[in-house]
Amino acid sequence: MKTLSLGIALLLSVSLPAFASPVPDSESHLTFGKAKSAALNPALIRILVWNIKKGQEAGLDRDLPEYGRAKELLILSEGLLSPPVKSIFDDLKNIRWDMGVSFLSGRGTEYPTGTMIGSRVEPSEVKVRRTLDVEPVIHTPKALTIARYPIAGQSEKLLVISVHGINAVPYAAFARHMEMIAEEVRDYRGPILLAGDFNSNTDEKVSHLLEVTASLGFRNLSFRNDERRTVFGHVIDYIFVRGLGVWDSEVLGKLTSSDHKAMLASLFITPKFFRSRK
Repeated sequence: MKTLSLGIALLLSVSLPAFASPVPDSESHLTFGKAKSAALNPALIRILVWNIKKGQEAGLDRDLPEYGRAKELLILSEGLLSPPVKSIFDDLKNIRWDMGVSFLSGRGTEYPTGTMIGSRVEPSEVKVRRTLDVEPVIHTPKALTIARYPIAGQSEKLLVISVHGINAVPYAAFARHMEMIAEEVRDYRGPILLAGDFNSNTDEKVSHLLEVTASLGFRNLSFRNDERRTVFGHVIDYIFVRGLGVWDSEVLGKLTSSDHKAMLASLFITPKFFRSRK
């Protein structure tokens, strides 16, 4: 009974779509836009990480361009490709967008929703992985958007994973989602950026997330003004890095254009990952 009650409470704490329709794996990766740069600058990689709540709150058309304009990477959860929201993405010029589609959301007309990566550099590889477990009520999976980006003067690529953790499910399903992430990074030799809304909203899930990422060599970023969203007292939005140093990191705590606060960070590739091309 306690698990059922917690699941209902979690569902009430998130924005449920009016309708949700499944998407086959063959249609789970969408892309649009074109990046202008060929490679990231290893000395400075500026990022924005944000659950934008499908653009349901007023002001996203102001805040995403303002804070995303100068960023090399934009890592989003709950992206939506409805005409009003997609027009915001389109207004950010010289950015390639990749979406890992979880499902189609909407009433009447349905639009793809899922995790996204916007980049000013063309990726060398993009793939999407979706959970076999599904969330209750709407019975939809969560998607990881996974991409590799060239780094100027280096042979290794930056691996970026945009995460929206499976929600309102038992611990075992959450752990399986974290293992899916671990499979992508465990043997990877280059630098890695892992970020998003992990839905780590119980003691057990937080502990597991931090244990898994620590065991894989990730650094959990702290913020000089930590106003990240909490659910049942637990932070759910994170940035983890491996092979990356941090110049600065902050939370945009005054934003009201989503129920989450955007996280910003300025990163650099650490010297151990500097491998010149021959």
